[in-house]
Amino acid sequence: MRPLAGIEDAERAGYGVKENAERLRRFAYVEQRMVLLAARHQPRVPEWELKAALGRHLWEDAEHATSLRNRIAELRTSVGVLDDAPDQQLATLMDEAERAENSAEVVVALYKVLKPALIAAYAHHVATTNPLIDFPTCRCLRMILMEKREQIEWGREAITELAEGGTTSRTRERAMAWEAHL
Repeated sequence: MRPLAGIEDAERAGYGVKENAERLRRFAYVEQRMVLLAARHQPRVPEWELKAALGRHLWEDAEHATSLRNRIAELRTSVGVLDDAPDQQLATLMDEAERAENSAEVVVALYKVLKPALIAAYAHHVATTNPLIDFPTCRCLRMILMEKREQIEWGREAITELAEGGTTSRTRERAMAWEAHL
């Protein structure tokens, strides 16, 4: 019989409860702000496919934020601060992302900047935290990662069509500048 419920690397130190909760708080904040970003821009984008994707993805992101918030509460951490920005830099990034002016900039902000950064952060968290003691967090993040990767796959195609494909060179230039700005 495999020891430790079949979990490899169970001796890995991982994060303490406080650090784990702080990291999850940052993740939840970004998820919440992506919901707001998508909700703000969904009515204004003219592309039907983008409207539908933003609706689906904002719902998934809201589910992700809720899962993370629930996990933070399980870590016996106050949920009273969860709606506040964890730090000013993160708030500034999200504020800037919400200022996207067209469909290409919305897609670049979500699918080329924010969601890939979250995927990297989630994967790092799962690889660093203790997989036995912090199994609930690992499970939560693995489930989120699965959906985020699907979102990114859709987003890559949309970026190609909106920012690199059959659009004007001005749109492509603005999308690239927007990515660099964020």
